[in-house]
Amino acid sequence: MTRAKASARSSLPAQAPMLTSLSKHRPRRSDPALLDALWVRPRTLTRSWYERLRDSALTTAKQHLLAIGPEGSGKSHLVALLVARLRAHKGVAKRAAIAWLPEDETTSSWDGFLLRILRALHASYGPAFALPANDALRDSTREARAALLVEHLLTQLGERTLIVVVEGLDDVLAGLGDEGCKRWRAFLQDNRVAATLATSRRLTPDLSDRERAFFNFFQLEHLPELSIEQSRELLARIADRRGDEALAEFVRSPTGRARVRALQHLTGGNPRAFVSIGRDATRAGLTALTPLVESLLDELTPSMRQRLAGLPDQQRAIVEFLCRNAHTVSVKTIAEALFISQQTAASQLKVLREKAVVVSSSQGRQSRYEPADLLLRLCVDAGGTEPEQLRALVGLLRDGYERAEQSAGTGAEQTPARQQEEQQGEAQRFGGPLRDTATLSIADDAGRETAFRQATSAEDRGGALAALIVATFTSNIDREARARGVRQLVGLGTQAGPAAVGSLGLALTLSIHASAFEHVSSADRESWTAAWRDAATGREALALPARLLDAGLRARVGAD
Repeated sequence: MTRAKASARSSLPAQAPMLTSLSKHRPRRSDPALLDALWVRPRTLTRSWYERLRDSALTTAKQHLLAIGPEGSGKSHLVALLVARLRAHKGVAKRAAIAWLPEDETTSSWDGFLLRILRALHASYGPAFALPANDALRDSTREARAALLVEHLLTQLGERTLIVVVEGLDDVLAGLGDEGCKRWRAFLQDNRVAATLATSRRLTPDLSDRERAFFNFFQLEHLPELSIEQSRELLARIADRRGDEALAEFVRSPTGRARVRALQHLTGGNPRAFVSIGRDATRAGLTALTPLVESLLDELTPSMRQRLAGLPDQQRAIVEFLCRNAHTVSVKTIAEALFISQQTAASQLKVLREKAVVVSSSQGRQSRYEPADLLLRLCVDAGGTEPEQLRALVGLLRDGYERAEQSAGTGAEQTPARQQEEQQGEAQRFGGPLRDTATLSIADDAGRETAFRQATSAEDRGGALAALIVATFTSNIDREARARGVRQLVGLGTQAGPAAVGSLGLALTLSIHASAFEHVSSADRESWTAAWRDAATGREALALPARLLDAGLRARVGAD
């Protein structure tokens, strides 16, 4: 390291806000300078939204902005960053009043929502926004109380603009109900004194249904998962602010990028997960990776289980069932497993989908469901998963992405032929006694069955099965024959008794690389995963690796 670089690094902790001021779940409590330093998404978003809200405070044009994204996607980070900038602007501070509503409060009516706004203003500005007298409110009907609160709010505002900051807008609108939503929209349109900065986990019918009050009302911004480079930069900046030069340098290296790709595979690019990782990571921990992932799951599991505990019993049972399954599940299968009617299952799934807890996909005329959050699946399943499977998978991701980075670094052309050669080499590496797998006759059913018997009698049974399956998948036979061969081998494994099924779980874990790291067409990937989805149904040994295979393939587009 040059003297200039060393000097810049050593001065950073003294110049920059330290990580101790960062709250993972409550960014509003964090140092605004640190929030700004750790913002890795495009600056165009924060700049344009800040300008719109600033203009709302200083002109008659009022903007209503809504950020949409799942848990931990950075919505509160964005809000805290914008509020800090608005408060720092002298003109906005003079011309506007910001009502930043506490996220944990409940909204059940329009008058209750008005009280929340007034309490937030009083908390921020004190006597300048005095609360109305309880006596007048207590003896009024709900409609009269709302009218009194609106009048009081407008009087207190005077010539100032009200900026309402509301996190969890989806829950607020549900609590307001149809009538409350209509009253809020009427207030915003009739008075032209308020702007809105809001967040929501999902686009609910209150926002998307043409018949609802807030249809097409907000300017929407969907926050996607972080890209590989954004996740990498976030970890590096956290390391910089911790003064951990070794970690920052490692994250910015090719090997560090490989580790970030592995974490991206598991977390889906969730910013909160990367903040959790970055706060305590070391170079040694990120190099090993497995203990870091186990620690992350240990940390997230209580909050994930708390999310489940907040659901009604029937909805929670459905989500837990989906977490235990390796693939999307039909309404009929859910109903039969939980001993409820299909109508009941469908109605509960509709609610869960609106809550963004589950997502659905269509296969023909049939809807199939799965949990929306990969981290939720991992955390709920962690208690019933063999540690060896999780460790084997993390090791595979670590080694596979490192090899991919090394191949990219050599500049060697990654042609399909070269990739197939590398895949078969990996199959042989995992194959133990079957290092000559490629010479076996695997082009027909009889040859594969013979090879299967050899594999299951090997000492390294899981590795041998992985070798055989990968060799079949990467063979030169036509696509339909490859798909049929993989299904046959998986079927043979699931019929060979509990020991073979356990080995098949390890085989799946080891053979994910054939789809996750190398050049595989979408049609081939579907053939590959279909056999695993079928095999994993009802088999705990296959559940976790099959789910991660599905999730990894979906995340692969972003990784590439």
